[in-house]
Amino acid sequence: MGNVANQLTGGTDTWYSPGMAMVTNGEMHFVATGDWPGVSTLIASKGPGMIGCVDVSQYTSISFKISSPTNTSLLFEIVSKEVAMMPDGSGFRTTFSLSSTPTPVTIKLSTLVAPSFGIGATQAAMPGFNILKDAAAIVFGVGTMGEKLDITIDDVTFK
Repeated sequence: MGNVANQLTGGTDTWYSPGMAMVTNGEMHFVATGDWPGVSTLIASKGPGMIGCVDVSQYTSISFKISSPTNTSLLFEIVSKEVAMMPDGSGFRTTFSLSSTPTPVTIKLSTLVAPSFGIGATQAAMPGFNILKDAAAIVFGVGTMGEKLDITIDDVTFK
C-alpha cells in the first residue's frame, strides 16, 4: 500500500488521531471524539517523533479524496512546527464541505486564514511570517465543539 498522504520529503506518512484509525482498501478511516477532535499528518517528517518544516509556497492547492457518514463540514489546517509540537488548534485554516460519497476536494492554499488565537495568531502577527514557508503538518478537524469526527481519506497531494 502506498502513502495516504504524499510526503513532500519522500518519507512515509504518519497520521495522528486521538481515536480509532484503520486502513481499508488503501484509504485511511478515522473515528475520533472529544472536545475538538482532529487528525493530522506531518508533511515534513524526518523520522519517528521528528518534526520538521517544509516550504509549500510553490504549490497553489492541496487535493484529497474524502467522505464521512456523519460530518458535512470540516476544517482543513496547515500548522507550523511550533503548533505541531504544542498543539493548540491554531492552524491556518479554511472550511470545506463533504458527503457520504468519496469525493475529490481541492483547497486553494490562498484561502487559508490565520487563526484568531494561540501560537498561530502570534505567528501571523510576526512581520514576514508565511505559513506556506513554515509548514509542518496538515490537520482535518471539526468546527463544532463536541462533534464526532468520522472520515475516510486518501490521495492527499499538494499541487
